[in-house]
Amino acid sequence: MTRPAACAALAFATLAQAAEKYDCRSREMWTPEKQQWCDCALEMKGCEIPADKYVEQSCSWWQWWKSADDCESYTLKYFHTLDADNHMAIATRENTPAAIPDSLLGLHFMDGNPLHDELVSFANCKWVPEERSCYMKTYGHRTWSFDAVRQGDFAYKLLRTFKFVYKFEFNEDMKSARAIPVPTVPVVNVDFQVPSLALEFFMYENAEDAAGSWTRNTTYVAGAIQAPEYQFRRIVDENGDKTAHWDGHYKASIGESGWQNTLGWLQFVAVDDDGKQW
Repeated sequence: MTRPAACAALAFATLAQAAEKYDCRSREMWTPEKQQWCDCALEMKGCEIPADKYVEQSCSWWQWWKSADDCESYTLKYFHTLDADNHMAIATRENTPAAIPDSLLGLHFMDGNPLHDELVSFANCKWVPEERSCYMKTYGHRTWSFDAVRQGDFAYKLLRTFKFVYKFEFNEDMKSARAIPVPTVPVVNVDFQVPSLALEFFMYENAEDAAGSWTRNTTYVAGAIQAPEYQFRRIVDENGDKTAHWDGHYKASIGESGWQNTLGWLQFVAVDDDGKQW
């Protein structure tokens, strides 16, 4: 086997191991495979983290329909779920617009999100005062993480292809916000806001939660259909310290069964070569 083929095989095997999940709270006699998985998932022992994946992109002068994002190379950086605070951007007062509420600083876990995106950071979001809105790239520099499984890889590629941005439009007291999807149509490079009559994301602050959290809900067809709620839980604060939600919800979710939990021990995040969000 050639060296590139061997590296590809190792990466595939590692991702396959990460995709398989076990309940590490059960008390039966564990198989060697389950023991190895739980040692890695909860203790970070014996884990094999894949090498960074560099994606080179370039555009010729005649490819007039492509945007700057289409032509910029980027890297997908893999990391252990319990090492997230060393790989994701931590939102602070220095790198986050002053208008953003304190409870959205730090790093947040999308607890109960049935899709394969897990962590979000509001660092370096673009604030538009006249709209009272913060724009965030879901494919941007160290701000949005994905499970290192086929579904997570597909989700990231789809979001990057459509240059998917969220517009967080806050109310006057900054205690709630609409999260408006703003994709871009490929080739013509025209972005548009998804109408709220078709799909609406809403979030509001849980003021009683000292560690910091926001409830996220989704409605379809002018509110006729409502999806289950989930939580934006702050797992790292603006000082880089872990909150009570780190052990209580984030670490506790690794390998937990249930359709609203997809968290495994391996994730990835995009790292742009220039290190800039916009």
